Amino acid sequence: MDPAGYVALMSHRSPPRELVAARLDQLVGGYNSEDADAIVVLFADDGRFVDVDGTEHYGRDAIRRDHLDRFARSPRVLVRGRSGQDRRVDRGGHVAPPPRR
Repeated sequence: MDPAGYVALMSHRSPPRELVAARLDQLVGGYNSEDADAIVVLFADDGRFVDVDGTEHYGRDAIRRDHLDRFARSPRVLVRGRSGQDRRVDRGGHVAPPPRR
């Protein structure tokens, strides 16, 4: 990695907690209203979504199709999210599982 890239990587700052909480609320709202467009808008054009089974979907179109298929297969599945729950996210965007109690 070139020095400029290393400096950029090391100076990365996490987004404000309020922004993360708002995005989580949007994501949960999109699932609960079965609104694939409300979910997709949270991703970059070249975004990556990983299903719970590990299947990866790249780009907004693929992410939208996956959610439309999911909603057709399993309508009325509600998702609950708690934005106050602290979870570690690594530099690759992977969320750590919740701590064991």
